[in-house]
Amino acid sequence: ASTVTLAFREIQASVVAPQGDAQVAGWEAWNAGKVDSILATGRPVFVDFTAAWCVTCQYNKKMTLSDPAVLASFQARNVALLRADWTRRDASITAALASFGRTGVPLYVLYLPGKPPQVL
Repeated sequence: ASTVTLAFREIQASVVAPQGDAQVAGWEAWNAGKVDSILATGRPVFVDFTAAWCVTCQYNKKMTLSDPAVLASFQARNVALLRADWTRRDASITAALASFGRTGVPLYVLYLPGKPPQVL
């Protein structure tokens, strides 16, 4: 149990305030129209639906989504990175989650121009 507590504290310590978090390492804040506007330019979009209180989300963010090799791979493919922060249960994010048949986070979605979104 102490290992779990230590891991949780480490993850909590790494959590940045929700509004500043989206801008870290090339990530932009998600909004309902941003995916479509980016797709219209021909760029793929990856959306991280997350929340500060979601331990799994924070672990995945720290261990995978902030990994330099993962970020370099996204950059090499010109993928726009959007973070949908559901910490305060934003209604537009709730609606987006529901559109994928989800009621919570984490959720990762890849949008490719001209194709249906892929839940990862």
